Amino acid sequence: MLVALFMSPATLTSRPVRSSSREKIARILAAARARFTGAGYEATSMDAIAAEACVSKATVYAHFRSKPELFAAVITDEGDQHLVPLAAGVHESLESVLRRFGREASELVLAPSTTAIFRVIAAERSRFPELGKLFFEAGPARIQGELADYFTGAMERGEIRRERPQTAAIQFLALMLGDLQVRELLGTEVAADLPRMREITLEAGIDCFLRAYRLPAA
Repeated sequence: MLVALFMSPATLTSRPVRSSSREKIARILAAARARFTGAGYEATSMDAIAAEACVSKATVYAHFRSKPELFAAVITDEGDQHLVPLAAGVHESLESVLRRFGREASELVLAPSTTAIFRVIAAERSRFPELGKLFFEAGPARIQGELADYFTGAMERGEIRRERPQTAAIQFLALMLGDLQVRELLGTEVAADLPRMREITLEAGIDCFLRAYRLPAA
């Protein structure tokens, strides 16, 4: 099973896409990301995105029916670049899977591009409250659900104790981030210290989660 962080594949067309169309979609998404995070959601028009992507507005609408759908696709595209293998290999331990997943999740959530999207949503929330719901459903809700499915399997295999899988997923993700996302959003983090703080938070979070959920050795 592969999990794409902060993504919703439903936002992209399900029709077969030719290579020329894929190239145009990539340009549209790159232009939209730059415009949304630079000028904000309200100030960004589909005309401006089309001009920056060097395509017609009709081409933009051929792939994305509305500005909210295009905004969701930007989130999707961000997640597509960070596919995280969540299923364990034949000889891979639960701890190894969680460490790999936690590191990738932390790097994505704390990435400058993700922070920029969060700031756009926060700035536009009062005028476009649907953006927050759209982002949550396309991102956190999906990853929580996928992680909960993995924990359900781990519980059935006797690797961790039986509790609410959804709650376990939420707690695990919170432990992986600690206060780092808040620091990043507020601009209080020193870039030079971030890798070290991520690693400390990751290791402490995994230790805390396993102490709470792993079954004692028989």
